[in-house]
Amino acid sequence: MKKKLLSALLAGAMLLSLVACGGTTGDDKPGSSSTESTVPPEQKTTYMEFPAEYQSWDENGKAVNFERLGTAENGMVVSLRYEASKIGTQIMEKGGNAVDSAVATALALTVTMPEMCGLAGGGFMTYYCAETGETVFLSFRETAPMFQTAEMWVEDADGNVIGNHNMFGGLAVGVPGEVEGLYYALQEYGTMEWADVVQPSIDIAREGFIMTPELKEYTTMIYDVMAANKELSEIYLDEAGFVKEVGDVIYNEPMAKALEIVRDQGPDGFYTGAIAEAMVKATQNAGGVLTMEDLANYECWEDEPATNTYRDYTVYSSNFPSSGGAYIIETLNIMENLPVHPFDSVEHWHQLAEVQKMVWADRAEYAGDTRFVDVPVAGITSKDYAKTLAKQFDPAKAQDYSHGNPWEYNTESQNTTSFSVADKAGNMVTITHTINYIWGSRVYVDGYGFFMNDQLGDFVVGTGYSNSLEPGKCPLSSMSPTVVIDPEGKPFMTCGAPGGVQIFPCIAQVIMNVIDYGMNIDEAVNSARIAATTGSFNYSLELGEDVVSGLEALGHKNLQEKGAIALPSAIMYMPDGTMQGSVEYNSGMDLFTDGVAVGY
Repeated sequence: MKKKLLSALLAGAMLLSLVACGGTTGDDKPGSSSTESTVPPEQKTTYMEFPAEYQSWDENGKAVNFERLGTAENGMVVSLRYEASKIGTQIMEKGGNAVDSAVATALALTVTMPEMCGLAGGGFMTYYCAETGETVFLSFRETAPMFQTAEMWVEDADGNVIGNHNMFGGLAVGVPGEVEGLYYALQEYGTMEWADVVQPSIDIAREGFIMTPELKEYTTMIYDVMAANKELSEIYLDEAGFVKEVGDVIYNEPMAKALEIVRDQGPDGFYTGAIAEAMVKATQNAGGVLTMEDLANYECWEDEPATNTYRDYTVYSSNFPSSGGAYIIETLNIMENLPVHPFDSVEHWHQLAEVQKMVWADRAEYAGDTRFVDVPVAGITSKDYAKTLAKQFDPAKAQDYSHGNPWEYNTESQNTTSFSVADKAGNMVTITHTINYIWGSRVYVDGYGFFMNDQLGDFVVGTGYSNSLEPGKCPLSSMSPTVVIDPEGKPFMTCGAPGGVQIFPCIAQVIMNVIDYGMNIDEAVNSARIAATTGSFNYSLELGEDVVSGLEALGHKNLQEKGAIALPSAIMYMPDGTMQGSVEYNSGMDLFTDGVAVGY
């Protein structure tokens, strides 16, 4: 569900946030202090030491980059915060398996990346079990409350939702799935006790974690929200009322208390009782219709992963209501029928952009929650269908594409088959989770230290569409937790990313970078990428001016430099059995991500 969405949506999310909160995009930012931190030196302690080699800032608090590529022999976690990666690794060192590690990592991220994910969010997990050779897809995405309908979002004459109620406030809030999903994953596939994987996150919240440049930027974005709430001010602002400085320590005691309840009572402590009452009160006070019944009735579910092969490598990824996995596979299937051009050539990007446009056309027509609408999943992932699409490609010019007809190919395939965790045994887990946009709906749950999601914003506005809001329905997603098996049947790679609708084009490119171009994992996640639709062509900072000119000459329009095109993290097994991991360095905001690969 909505957890780690960051990346190329950052620019749009930032503008949306600033409008809502009265901020600016200049250097004179509200809540920014030009003075030294007022946090007394004796309070500058944290639950764990933050090693200098993983810090995305220097001694003056300015953003700097660091080495992202990590190696390991026994186990590795790659996530967007050092503390979370370290905790996940420690869990494996204590004897836990990859799922134990993933659950602990996810919970740690709800504390250290509160702007991106949280207890009131949701997500997806793809898990490959080396012992059985089976792959599991788990959905714990949010659902629409039982009393909410599409008509509750009132449109103005221009088709815009009045008050942005589909993005901010109570009418944007979906029924959270995070706690239920993580608990289910641990009970079904983990080996450790729930309390043992929750405790490190309690310790982080209570004993402190570091304000990084990235987190400071996001906190400044909603300074008005922070300053207006006493509890939020105590957590994120200093004694003078400014956003805490880079390097200062954040203590979230209310969240520590919430996690203690969840530790001791499991999902019941979240979906019933005092926390549930507080979520309902906060959401309804903000105009929403979430009820105690909605929370008590929430259930996550398993499904078969979307799957097929790419050049004899087997790819497993998310199934619907995430559109990501099926469209990763559709992209790879089409590319398999086309030549491999030199990386970063005009021919390479033109071909990839045209394929992405074909896939986008199908996504727009067919994607939705398969519990509510019929989706031709087998047709979309069919190699025969991909061959028909590949024939439409013209190497000499850009084209517009309408959706194809995957229903004609909707039979079972013969090839039955964003943080990442991998261990020495070959178990691989990728979880992508989120509260959707930065700080979610901006509805804060007093007394418990977290924000409610705004996941309902992923529904289209209006009725009659595959992705229209209906009570109990999951909004469409692009989250794509993915694992890859090599042609010999051995674990090869696990990868995922936040980044909204640019996730699945990103993951497909990471896979191609490794398989087609022989890149190491650091190169694969940090090389140039694109995300093209009929109406837009976004590219990363690394795309050269000569390449852009060449693409425009072929007829591509609206080319825009977007910095980060999603934020992939990945782990790859090397021939000797060791692991390499890395994460995207570019946050898309003239900053660097806090992502790090930690192994042992």
